Amino acid sequence: MLENPETIRILDLTKLDAHELKEELGENIQIQPEQLPPNTFGEPLTFFAVLVLGPLTIKAISLWLMKRRTKGNVRFTYEIMNKDGIIERRTVEIIKTSSSPPKAEIIEQVCKEFKVDESVINAAMSLI
Repeated sequence: MLENPETIRILDLTKLDAHELKEELGENIQIQPEQLPPNTFGEPLTFFAVLVLGPLTIKAISLWLMKRRTKGNVRFTYEIMNKDGIIERRTVEIIKTSSSPPKAEIIEQVCKEFKVDESVINAAMSLI
């Protein structure tokens, strides 16, 4: 696990997305319904997931992304909350070059996006 773990929130999840992530991570994830500000409209039921970055989380996110589309680019939005309490919203695009890209290719892209250190990358790769 990271020496100073960062927490991320994956936003705009459908019920199926939330279920798939929960299946992979069990108790290592918190799923909560999105709260819409007053007088605004949005998807009737979206969720966000709260996770601590680490090898298991990287693997689970990678597997979830592989299920989302058979080919092409996959986007998702997340917020990263670092140890200093600073929250930054980012949108990431993962490129799937074939209908069944190697898990390692997706894990590598996810790790690059989250800027995790080499030990976390190696640990995530060892889980596949």
